Amino acid sequence: MGGKSEGTQTLSVSRKEVKYLLSLPDRLYLLDALDRLLTPDAYGGYNGYTVRSVYFDSIVNEDYEDKRNHADEKKRIRVRVYHPDDKVAKFELKRKSFGRELKESIVISREDAIQVLHKNYAVLLKYDNPISQYAYDLMTTRLYRPVSLP
Repeated sequence: MGGKSEGTQTLSVSRKEVKYLLSLPDRLYLLDALDRLLTPDAYGGYNGYTVRSVYFDSIVNEDYEDKRNHADEKKRIRVRVYHPDDKVAKFELKRKSFGRELKESIVISREDAIQVLHKNYAVLLKYDNPISQYAYDLMTTRLYRPVSLP
């Protein structure tokens, strides 16, 4: 995968999350009802979840602090694989602004994902995409580094 990738596609999802507290009986009822209606995705289910993510933050943890302080605008950067043997990874930038969330993703090679984990953010520049350029600029100027493995 040398040079710039022509026309790297971005997957963008805009949504608003609403969270509710449920009692245990309501949770069990809802899980049973959804189990009858929906097909579990290929990456998880009741017996485990193979998705793994590494999050990045600035040297002063500004993204974490924004989340902790309930800032009106916040962001998260992560690299995600869906199975340990995947040959590609998703590089994702999530931004929230006043309750609305925009998640933008590009698919990068496993090798490039490993380089990003080693703070070689220049590999993002070979993906001809505004998201990779924005992330490169942000991660290099604000000294981002991997911070978590949830």
